[in-house]
Amino acid sequence: MIQRKQTLYLLFAAIVAIVFFVMRMQWIDVLQLATAALCVYDIFLYKRRMLQARLCLLGMFLVLVWYVCKAAIEGTLEPLDSMPMIEAILLVLARNGIISDEKLVRAADRIR
Repeated sequence: MIQRKQTLYLLFAAIVAIVFFVMRMQWIDVLQLATAALCVYDIFLYKRRMLQARLCLLGMFLVLVWYVCKAAIEGTLEPLDSMPMIEAILLVLARNGIISDEKLVRAADRIR
């Protein structure tokens, strides 16, 4: 369902994660690769919106874990390390779109 705005957000989040992984290529960045795979898998779950929303939360959690691990290991953040934050913002936007779709579907079912 490419016409849904949350699908585009998930696609852009996956692209950002892959670009970040390719630019850095460190062992900790495997979490970013996992987040990218999760986003791509999440795109195809458009019929199961609540699972899709939960997987968006999981993706946000993986980004948070990446930041915690990065801060614990290196102690500092570089300017390039803001890319996962962009990814997290895109995941929040996607989740908000998914939840609004779910509310719309439930309202339509209630009218019937």
